[in-house]
Amino acid sequence: MESSEEFKSLFKELINCFTAEKWKGQICPFFIQEGKKFPTSSRKILFVGKSVNGWVTTSTDIEILFNGDSDGKRKIVNRLDEMSWVVKPNTKRKGVKTYKHSSFWRLIYLVTKSLLLKEKSKEWYDYIAWSNLYKISPKKGNPTDEMKKLQQKVCCKILDKEIEILQPKFIIFLTSGWERFYIKHLGLDLSSFSSVSWSKKNYKIRYQTISGITYILSQHPQCKPEKNHGNKIVEIVKLNDKK
Repeated sequence: MESSEEFKSLFKELINCFTAEKWKGQICPFFIQEGKKFPTSSRKILFVGKSVNGWVTTSTDIEILFNGDSDGKRKIVNRLDEMSWVVKPNTKRKGVKTYKHSSFWRLIYLVTKSLLLKEKSKEWYDYIAWSNLYKISPKKGNPTDEMKKLQQKVCCKILDKEIEILQPKFIIFLTSGWERFYIKHLGLDLSSFSSVSWSKKNYKIRYQTISGITYILSQHPQCKPEKNHGNKIVEIVKLNDKK
């Protein structure tokens, strides 16, 4: 990502939220991932998840995170395999080898291919960007309530900066309500959002276009009908594409 240096002070603030000894070697910092062709994509879509489930490193050294060390393996900013890793076999994570083994990434693939057909590229991941609400996660699983509370304020500022720099047209939250703290931070009223149901269990997607950005709030896709879910998101994006 261009202008990545603008995030340094924010990540210093983030890391300072986790200075207690109990966090040492136990947390994984995450940095937004941008596809190579995202800036020229016909529909600039930023997908937002809850948090990562393990990531590149547990280092909290800002210089290593941003610039890398001797072998570059612990760098999380502007990595060479940014986004392309989703199609490469992952031998480290049991059960999740490529995007095809993840409900989260299968849904993103479905939405991306449906909306970016004109770009006819096998490298579908190059046309999107991906972030998470929480930038610090444990080595496995989602952040605890304590971890969420410690970082929410600075995570709002980081997501603000990501949106400012990337200037997406659509932000799709696959976060099952976890995004409410950020929506509140933006000063938006959920009751003013349009909503549609997309399954027999009455799952809802809320959406609203504000200042040229369409915010789409939906569920994490795990154990849910992916095709219905993806098709409804595609429908909403097309409906709001000219706004």
